[in-house]
Amino acid sequence: MLISYNWIKSFTSFKDKLSPFEIRNLFSWHSCEIDEVISESEAFDFMVAGHIKEIKKHENADSLSVCQVDLGKIGTHQIVCGGDNLKKDQIVAVAMPKAKVRWHGEGDLIELSKTKIRGEESFGMICAAEEIGMGKSKDKNILDISHTKAKAGTPLSEVFKKNDFILDIDNKTLTNRPDLWSAEGLARELATITKTKFTALNPKAEIPTTGEQVNLIDESKDFIHRFQTLIIENLEVKESPKEIQELLIKSGVNPKNNIVDATNYVMYEIGQPMHAYDFDSVSVNNKVDFTIKKANKLEKLMLLGDQEIELQDFDNVLYVKGKPQILLSIKGGVNSGVNENTKKIVLESAVFDCKQTRKSSTHHHVRTDSSARYEKQLDAHNTQRAIFRCLEILKLSCPDLKVSGPLQDYFPVNNQPKTISLPIHKIEGYMGVKVDTKESIRILESLDFKVTEKETTLEVTPPTFRSTGDINIYQDLIEEIARHYGYHNLESKIKPHTKSGINLKQRELEYEVREHLSNLGMYEVINYNFVSEKDIQNVNLDPKNHLKLFNSLNTEHTHMRQTLLINMLKNCHLNHKNFDSFELFEIGRTNTEIGEFFPAEEEKLGMIVSGHKDNFLILKGYLESLINTLNLKGIKFQKSDDASSYFHPNKTGKYMYQGKNLFAEIGYIHPLTQKNFDLKDQTEIAYAEINLGLLHKHSKDIKKFTEINNLPALEFDLSIIVEEKILNSQIIEIINKSSKDVVNIDFADCYRGANIGENLKSMTYKIKLQSKERTLESKDLESAQQNCYKNLEKIGGFVRGSE
Repeated sequence: MLISYNWIKSFTSFKDKLSPFEIRNLFSWHSCEIDEVISESEAFDFMVAGHIKEIKKHENADSLSVCQVDLGKIGTHQIVCGGDNLKKDQIVAVAMPKAKVRWHGEGDLIELSKTKIRGEESFGMICAAEEIGMGKSKDKNILDISHTKAKAGTPLSEVFKKNDFILDIDNKTLTNRPDLWSAEGLARELATITKTKFTALNPKAEIPTTGEQVNLIDESKDFIHRFQTLIIENLEVKESPKEIQELLIKSGVNPKNNIVDATNYVMYEIGQPMHAYDFDSVSVNNKVDFTIKKANKLEKLMLLGDQEIELQDFDNVLYVKGKPQILLSIKGGVNSGVNENTKKIVLESAVFDCKQTRKSSTHHHVRTDSSARYEKQLDAHNTQRAIFRCLEILKLSCPDLKVSGPLQDYFPVNNQPKTISLPIHKIEGYMGVKVDTKESIRILESLDFKVTEKETTLEVTPPTFRSTGDINIYQDLIEEIARHYGYHNLESKIKPHTKSGINLKQRELEYEVREHLSNLGMYEVINYNFVSEKDIQNVNLDPKNHLKLFNSLNTEHTHMRQTLLINMLKNCHLNHKNFDSFELFEIGRTNTEIGEFFPAEEEKLGMIVSGHKDNFLILKGYLESLINTLNLKGIKFQKSDDASSYFHPNKTGKYMYQGKNLFAEIGYIHPLTQKNFDLKDQTEIAYAEINLGLLHKHSKDIKKFTEINNLPALEFDLSIIVEEKILNSQIIEIINKSSKDVVNIDFADCYRGANIGENLKSMTYKIKLQSKERTLESKDLESAQQNCYKNLEKIGGFVRGSE
């Protein structure tokens, strides 16, 4: 959100001049986070008022003039200019070297330098209005500022009174503070921070007791909190006054006309969205009937900006003449707004239910300044003040306007603030410092809280604009005191060690896994816990077995995930646009319905390898490296006959922990699953999903020191031809049992070919023998070899080179 700092200050007695850094800290430390403080004057650096002393035609260009321009203390300099309206003794806007302008008002800003134009030196340029952001000029006219009577050399920021700062506020910090979505609300905070006086707007208006009035019919369900309208005539659609336009532009709003600008101005000034209806468009026989109800599903509504939407049965819509006119609390329809012929309007100021607003806005992907405020739950006691203030703004451009009748006021939800008892000793208990009670009262009263001091408590009644879900318990009041006291002013103290609620073993395990996989060259991804119904079906799972969100953020996030694979395949699709191969991992949680009060929540590790020739072997190596690093014992690999549906049925394995607990599934992704995620053109993608939660429940084996064996070792190579169904782990287990002196087995190669035979493979290993008691002899090597041959032949293996 953008807002003018001078606008905010105008509500207070605060007069100090602050730097952008000080302004940023002032608000960020106490109220809301400021992303940036934009100085208006910086845009006019190296720009001054110039007095044209002499003009002559350029000798080499008929369309150019050579001017001698007095720039005050800087002296008189020559500037070449092509303006049609140049004349002697004119006061003009001059951009000197180092100034940044937009050439002819188009493109990016360019920095000027001293140059020559057709042989004549030019010290900067005499500017047109659009080149320095001061409106539009006519044809080739330069900006004539003679009416300002500015002295030569006066900075343009002073001439145009560009001394404001624009605050760029991170609106994520305002999610529970709808009162801060306005200049007035921010001013209240500024006054409290600086201990100065705050003056709220108190607009007045003379409203007749008889005359025209809107007839409202409410058929919605708990949607309207308050709905007020006023009929106004004798209006003329024209430009707003300059001061209104400037403040809107600073807020990032393009001025349109005096009526629309008035409603936008009030929204940014006091935080209440409004809407102006063209009276002729919404009246029948000079009478206005508004019906608010749930929309007819799939009925069409064309919104402002020519955006057509299909209404849903949860949308709240205003119907006029039996047709939908506006998606309430979000955006108006094209047939309801003010047009150039408007002479009479229906001015609406209302408050609607925040949850229903958020649901419609999310579904239709329509975000507006109004919906951003309505979905925070606005103060229903602010609507009438907004109407009176809008009348004041409209009178600036239409002084002869007339109010046609009484104020229509429908107020079904009139929540009144409840008094909260704040124990005084709790303030120090929570903040850790003693705050003078008078200072606590000053802070609360400055924020418009009503405070009654008793012997041991403060009886506090919040204002209505803080009673919409923000201030409910005494801890909320302590937070108000603490933030204005200043969190940065709280002392750091060493407290006795208390048992942490955090599972430190879990954190340590996550860190160890993350560090090891990163060191192997894998990249970590972080995804949402949500998936769509279509995504679930794309991995051949049943959406009915997944938890469905009641209020999903969008159509892509409707269910809780049961596997990390879905989002990781999306990561693959995205990464393959830039990389041929990669390895990714994610540590995240899954949720599964188990028929109990809470679903089962498990922590998983997902690992995926894509783009290589042997994705499975690479992934298996990463996984077994992790198992070794974590020193996990009792984990064995075996072929899987009951793999998850997203795996290839014949290319899947699993790791079992202590023979009974599934530790991990690993294998190639099912071809259909790859196709569903637009990955059919990639090599077979390998995926593994590990149950990290299982490790939290079991202690890892402690690594023990082993003395280095200085006795010599013997090595031999072994190649065996076996059936495809024989696993590497089976062969290694047999080799290990063949001799007590086997200390290491390295897998070297796997070969398949026509010269071996169908459904056969050749496995090659390098085996190391070593004894702790004696030096091994050749007969020990031969014995180990022969035992290996014999034992491997029992599983149908044929040892190459053993004959």
